[in-house]
Amino acid sequence: MKIGMLLDNVFPPDDRVSKEAITLINNGHQVFLLCYNNGYQKNTELWKGIHIQRTVISFNFGKKLLGLIFILPFFKLLWYYEIKKFVRKYHIDVLHVHDLPLCKPSLLVKSEFKIKLVCDMHEDFADWILNTPLYTQGIKKYLKYFQSWKKYEKNCLSNCDLVVGVSEPLVNKMITDYNLNKNKVINLPNTPDLSTFDLTKIDHSIKSEMDSYYNVIYSGMIDELRGLQYIIPLINKIINHIPNFRLILVGSGKYENELKILSNKYNVEKYLYFTGFQPIEKLAAYIAFSKIGIYPQKKYKGIDETIPTKLYQYCAMGIPVISSDHLLPREFIFNNNCGFLINFEKSPEQFVEKVIYLYTNELHRQEMGLNGKQAVMNFHNWNATVKPLIDFYSSL
Repeated sequence: MKIGMLLDNVFPPDDRVSKEAITLINNGHQVFLLCYNNGYQKNTELWKGIHIQRTVISFNFGKKLLGLIFILPFFKLLWYYEIKKFVRKYHIDVLHVHDLPLCKPSLLVKSEFKIKLVCDMHEDFADWILNTPLYTQGIKKYLKYFQSWKKYEKNCLSNCDLVVGVSEPLVNKMITDYNLNKNKVINLPNTPDLSTFDLTKIDHSIKSEMDSYYNVIYSGMIDELRGLQYIIPLINKIINHIPNFRLILVGSGKYENELKILSNKYNVEKYLYFTGFQPIEKLAAYIAFSKIGIYPQKKYKGIDETIPTKLYQYCAMGIPVISSDHLLPREFIFNNNCGFLINFEKSPEQFVEKVIYLYTNELHRQEMGLNGKQAVMNFHNWNATVKPLIDFYSSL
């Protein structure tokens, strides 16, 4: 079967997209991926068995159009013509859309070509996007009064052949809010691939730069919602007890400059290490050579329906977690005794206490790390959670 995946982002590096695509390829399907070009990539490419086709639409231009999606029709029209050419060129049998923006133009193509459509919801998109810079910065904040993401979401999900969620609460919410047939909605958590998050296979080239520090790591996008601004003012208190403390930030984002300005204000620049984006194999190594993994995510409507893959990744590498006290991280950490929960917005000073506690109680830190690792090895890993997706495509 020829599966056409759609992503309104550049690729690689999306880990969830690559895991799904490679799994489907290993199960006998062909996977073609239509995505943006960052300006330096080839228009077509074969990457780990995935046939990549990059659009003529630039990534930056496309993202600007996305904020105007309910005012101007250009985002949907441009993508409609790109998807239509893509389906015709590769004789696609099923369109598999990653996240909500490309679902509406895909519905038009689905109807025209009489093919199946899968909508893969990486998060509670309609609530999440209103808290991003597309709708929060400067004059853009007035755009949210013209948005109708909930209506858009309902229309899209109601007309798909399969909806994929990342958690049971999100799946249940979509079924209830939009009266979806529960038989056409599956749960596929973004759990780690153990063939990558394996201590025996990680990249040891960074070991020398990590060994002399007490590394606390954050991985993922760097933006205001991630809550990293709560951590930086606390570093001076931490280094009084842990002189070799270092906060490692593996990822990228426009908010990185704001964090650097903040670190300069508190005179803690030398205790931060920005690695930039790293491939998944290198990320696994950075986690493995760290002592604690953090998730200081801010609260917003919809956050309780998701659990970030970084929590699973930290645990897969055997380090404990200090996380914001949201529903799914709370359940995961409580059930597996693999870390601590904090309200970073109201009581950020608790972060200092927990970091120092884990530093001075090495055995408990190792015990928590082992607990999380066992949970991922036994239950929360890609091989254990991907079966519903494989079954759907097999049924076609």
